[in-house]
Amino acid sequence: MSAKQYMRGHEIYYDDEKKAWIYTENGERVYDNECIECVKCDKPPIDDVDFCLYALHDCDFINAACCGHGVKPGYIKLKDGRVFREEEV
Repeated sequence: MSAKQYMRGHEIYYDDEKKAWIYTENGERVYDNECIECVKCDKPPIDDVDFCLYALHDCDFINAACCGHGVKPGYIKLKDGRVFREEEV
C-alpha cells in the first residue's frame, strides 16, 4: 500500500516502483512540479510560501503558517507557541 498525502490541496501518493511522489490527478511526479497552484486560492506559491500567506513570511513572531489548501483548516503558529486555527477565528 502506498502512502498518501496532499501537496497544496492536490492528493499525492508514493509510487514504490518509481521511488517518487506522484499527483493522483495527472500522474505527474511532484518533484517535476512543486510550484503547483493551491486548490483553495488557485495561485502558485511565491518563494515556496503559500500565495495567500506570503505577506506573513517575514514576520518575526510567526513560526509557521498554512492556509490548509481546502483540505484541512489553516493555521498560524507563533514563536511563543500559540497556535491560531481557522475554525477558531
